[in-house]
Amino acid sequence: MGGSCTDAHFGVLFSGGLDCTVLCTLLHKHLRTCETIELFNVCFNEGRSPDRQAALSAFRELKLVCVGRNWRLIEVNVSGAELSSMKQYIESLIRPSKSSMDFNIAAALWFAARGIGMVDLGTELVPFYSKIRVLVSGQGADELFAGYSRHRTVFLSFGQEALSECLRNDFLRIWRRNLSRDDRIFSDHGREVRFPYLDEEVVQVILRSPLDKIADLSLEKGVGDKKCLRELALHLGLPGTGTKVKRAIQFGSRIRRFETQYG
Repeated sequence: MGGSCTDAHFGVLFSGGLDCTVLCTLLHKHLRTCETIELFNVCFNEGRSPDRQAALSAFRELKLVCVGRNWRLIEVNVSGAELSSMKQYIESLIRPSKSSMDFNIAAALWFAARGIGMVDLGTELVPFYSKIRVLVSGQGADELFAGYSRHRTVFLSFGQEALSECLRNDFLRIWRRNLSRDDRIFSDHGREVRFPYLDEEVVQVILRSPLDKIADLSLEKGVGDKKCLRELALHLGLPGTGTKVKRAIQFGSRIRRFETQYG
C-alpha cells in the first residue's frame, strides 16, 4: 500500500460501543503498529451526546490496550443549521427509503463519513478532514448476536425458537433494509465500507453455533445480549467495552432529538 508508514489507510465508524471497539482492537492486531487508525464519531448535541462520551471512554481504553498505536479520534459535531441544510439532499440519497428512522440513521452516517471534524492534539483541538478511502463498520453485529431490544422482547415472550427465527429474518433482510441505503451514503463521500461481521466465513461460524453460545437473553442487558462478542472483548482486554449496553445511533448521537427540533 502506498504512502508512508504513519499514514492512515483505514477509518472506523466509532460510537464507542461494543461492536466497533472490538473491531478496532482486531484491526490493530492486523495492521503495522506504525499506521494511524482514524475513528469517526458524530454528535448532534454540541459534543455532549452519549455516543461522544462513550467514544472518549473507549478511546482511552484502546490507547491502554493497543500499545504503540496512533489513534486519531475525529470529533464530528453537527449543528441544527447544517442538518436542516442537508436534509433534502440526504433524503434524495436514501430513496426509496423514506421513514424518519431511515433519515436519522442515514444523516448520522453521512456526516460521520464526511470526515470533517476536530482532532485533539493534546494541547488544542484543531480542524481536520480525513482523506482515507476505506471505512470499517460494525454493521451486522446486532442481527447476528441478538443486540436489538426487540430480540429480548421476542425471547421473553415466545422463547428461544422464536428468537432464532427472528434473528434469521433480521439477517436475511439486512441487505435490503440497511446495506443498500448505507452504501449510497458512504459512496457519496467517495469512501468504501467494509463489514467484517458480515464476512461469509464469520456468518457461517455464527449460524452453525448453538444460539445459547451466541446470546443468552435470560441474562441482564450488557451481559446476555451479544454474549460471545462480550466474551471476546474481555479476552482482548476491554472490560469497559465488554459490559456496554447498546444505544441505537439515532439516539446515541442525539440526531433524533435534533431532527425533531430542526427537521
